[in-house]
Amino acid sequence: MDVEGGFGNIDIDLLCDFLAARKCPANLIHWVRRWAMNRVVRFRFNGRISKRYFVNSGIPQGSPLSPFLFGGYVLNIFEPRLRYSPSVRTVLSSYVEDEVILVASDSRNLTTNTMAEWFKDCDRIARGRRMGFSVIKTKWIGFGGTTWEDLDIDGELLMAVEDLRVLGYRINVFLNMSSHVSYWLERGLGVRRISALERRFGSDGGLDAWCTYRLFRAAYLPTVSFGLEFVTDLSLYVKQIQLHVNDCLRSLFRCPIKLANNIMLAEFGTSPVDIQGRYLLRRCYSHIINYRYCDDHP
Repeated sequence: MDVEGGFGNIDIDLLCDFLAARKCPANLIHWVRRWAMNRVVRFRFNGRISKRYFVNSGIPQGSPLSPFLFGGYVLNIFEPRLRYSPSVRTVLSSYVEDEVILVASDSRNLTTNTMAEWFKDCDRIARGRRMGFSVIKTKWIGFGGTTWEDLDIDGELLMAVEDLRVLGYRINVFLNMSSHVSYWLERGLGVRRISALERRFGSDGGLDAWCTYRLFRAAYLPTVSFGLEFVTDLSLYVKQIQLHVNDCLRSLFRCPIKLANNIMLAEFGTSPVDIQGRYLLRRCYSHIINYRYCDDHP
């Protein structure tokens, strides 16, 4: 679920009331009110600048302070909840304006009815904040040996999908990580495309060595590492990722893989082996948690 009408629909008076209820100092509350009110904007188009417009609605979209204020404003909409009974278990969790409802039960009807109940409850609270949930941005996915259909909630149709994104992670009805791995490897291919375009349309020499190092280390490695950290225990995917990284090195450096590895190691102390090392380290953490805290840590 993705909240609709976010930063621009925040009621400043209500926001200040929430801050006061959470024991925020009065001088900071007054500062937030002055900061959010009477903002001035101008538009520039084709070299022409518009007149000044005064904006009094919501909080600035691009400010680093706004997500914190927004989080306080929608806290009771997204407040984590947990319900447990012999026949149904329900968890609600969120990250800023994204929310996930997870329901596990003994029957399809109980699952869909519980999901609809929680969705309507969250939507009711959100509308009290002049917000809501966009049906276009709300999807749901069903698992188990049954056929799932689109869900009708008060006349609004929520589409059932076979592949769902939760923050940066992709899950599918087959309960494997194939779509997740494919997505993040495709993101990594973007770096190779940048290099190829530069060689074709850029300067005579293309990317120099320093730019190539920066492109690989600053853009490619973090993207692939962040997106694939949940496939630690799936050796087949780890090998697939390693091959992908090697191919990227060959493409960027245009030299044998061992030489490219040596260049990365000499210049930055970084090599593709580090990626596999991250997985091994994560697996080690998992074993420690299993040993100390529980018998079966997923």
